[in-house]
Amino acid sequence: MSQTRISPLGMVTAIGWLAVPVLWGAATVIDRSRRWEDGPLALWLIGSLALVGAAVVTLLMLIRAMSGVQRRGLVRAGHVFYALGLVATVVAAWAVQLWMAFFGVGLLLFGMASRRVRWPAMAIGAGMLAGLATQIVLTLAQVGTPDRYGDYPVAWTTATIIATGAAATGSLFLRGGREAIETAPAGAVA
Repeated sequence: MSQTRISPLGMVTAIGWLAVPVLWGAATVIDRSRRWEDGPLALWLIGSLALVGAAVVTLLMLIRAMSGVQRRGLVRAGHVFYALGLVATVVAAWAVQLWMAFFGVGLLLFGMASRRVRWPAMAIGAGMLAGLATQIVLTLAQVGTPDRYGDYPVAWTTATIIATGAAATGSLFLRGGREAIETAPAGAVA
């Protein structure tokens, strides 16, 4: 029986992913009682930086773990979708549906491309798409009170918790380089 070790870099990345809904949720709560510029904006911006940082580090861990993978077409397609997700987070982090969709598809492609990252990548990708579906369903059901923009904070906060929770969990088990190669079963296709 093999033991699964948690990656120290994965722990730091998981904290970054988990900081996003905490900071964005706090900004939403404070926004109800103060002007946006008096505090909520700073929390939202820090949460957005945590999102971009965690997403970049996750991608770097995936790239390192997938070096030498034979299924290059899937890896390239995963890179395209993941890069679009990164662009979406930088340009419009508030558009959770957009970055969740791109990250979700990209990560599922990475998971299909390599056994080394299959479980963590699939967990993160599925979590992103589950968050997206949750956001759509809760918005259509009009759960919660709409904000001044007509959005439903309960919907996007719940979706962000699901997506970043899955990303945090998957990130804990991403390892790169020699460590990933050593844990791959003998004779397995990378």
